[in-house]
Amino acid sequence: MSNSTKIQFIFIGNTTPKFSIKLSVTKIIHHFNHGNVINISNEIFINNKYIESFDIFEEDTKKQIYNFRMSIYEKITNYIYYDTTKNGLSSIEVIFFGKNNLPNQINYGGINLSEFNNNLNKYRKRICIANINPYDLEYLNDETFKQKNFIFKKDSYQIIIRFAHNNTIKYSVSNISFQNYIYSDDNIYNEFSSALYSDINIENTGENKESLIEKNSDENTWINKKEIESLEKFYSDYINFLDNLHKNESLKEQDVHNILSNDLQCLNDNYNEIGNKKIFQYLQDTFVLSDIQNDFN
Repeated sequence: MSNSTKIQFIFIGNTTPKFSIKLSVTKIIHHFNHGNVINISNEIFINNKYIESFDIFEEDTKKQIYNFRMSIYEKITNYIYYDTTKNGLSSIEVIFFGKNNLPNQINYGGINLSEFNNNLNKYRKRICIANINPYDLEYLNDETFKQKNFIFKKDSYQIIIRFAHNNTIKYSVSNISFQNYIYSDDNIYNEFSSALYSDINIENTGENKESLIEKNSDENTWINKKEIESLEKFYSDYINFLDNLHKNESLKEQDVHNILSNDLQCLNDNYNEIGNKKIFQYLQDTFVLSDIQNDFN
């Protein structure tokens, strides 16, 4: 993996547009007549990624023509395709996840796009495309996906396409959103904050995104804090059980049984608590659960 972080734009249509760009988080202004690669200081990263906000301007008139957001990962070249033939459409981050069938290229409007990132995860590929018509993109223009009636707006979207064992494809869709944090250096950083919408919830046709959030916010959230706390408690009780087993190994069998029975009951109760949670299902088999978060690094 590289020690430097770069953002490289690849333009579709006019490959040498007269654009300049402003990056809101890193405070960088870049003119594309100086090249398509932007260097990002690794000091900007609190975690291994952040969400950057991009403002595109006409070089001559300084008029803003588009704004979009995209996840930027540390110490790699983050490729972003940009369609210069469109005007203010969606920008999306597409993540392919699965053991098999990950594409080497995908088709967009008759053009093959092949610059992916995987962040050293062989089961994952990511491609970022700005200012596009999503339904011109392979996998998003097939009838199975269209039947979900998901309405794309100008805001950025994250799409997760999961290849199941039986070669069927499942989708999850989420709006990429900001959450501001102020750290000790008094700078404001943006971190990823979003809920995933599973296949079932997307199929609620006739209901807009806001109503789905209001009705199903708990179900749509990938992993909430309570689930993590439940799993941590199970782990803690399990360690206690092993410690007690080791400490009391010299006792008689009946005494050991009496001492450990409470520990076993706690483990059983905790298992019943987390056994049906999404995080536990994911840990059991990462290729069964359809709502996969996009932070496989």
